[in-house]
Amino acid sequence: MGFLKHFRSKSKLKEAAVSKPPSPRSAQPARYGRDFTARLGEEELERIFGFVCPHALDDTYESSERSMIGDGCMLCDLRDLANCTRVCLKWYQVAQKLLYGSVRIDAVHYCELEEILSEKRHRKSFMGKHGEPIDAPTIRLQLLSQTVRNSPGLASQVKLLKLPYMTRETCKADLART
Repeated sequence: MGFLKHFRSKSKLKEAAVSKPPSPRSAQPARYGRDFTARLGEEELERIFGFVCPHALDDTYESSERSMIGDGCMLCDLRDLANCTRVCLKWYQVAQKLLYGSVRIDAVHYCELEEILSEKRHRKSFMGKHGEPIDAPTIRLQLLSQTVRNSPGLASQVKLLKLPYMTRETCKADLART
């Protein structure tokens, strides 16, 4: 039994002995009073989520290139709205209507995060079978197509699908499947 103890790092053994388990109070966020967000109706939540992700409320028939709303990054806004859905089931249901009502697939981030992500895409792991970079909007369209085919409830919620020009032209089969 004592033989395996020699393989462990002595510093890890000391850290385990010194460190205390976290108290249950420090693990939970501090909440004081009532949760007033529980009283919000669907209309108010849609309005709030419209400020978080303005392009989710875009129901115009303009092309993806012309329907740029605001000066923020639409993919980051979409990520923020998706993170809002984790709060509670009611927020998830309201945000899901917004997310799938007007689906927008963009080629790039319109913020400083694009530089970081483009470096990752140019690595060998983000290359296709023939060493060519993977087209992100095409992959996103294929994932959306698979999702709406597997879930008829989501498919009925999708009203608009906005794609970049090149994706519309090169992925007509995927669009038809979607």
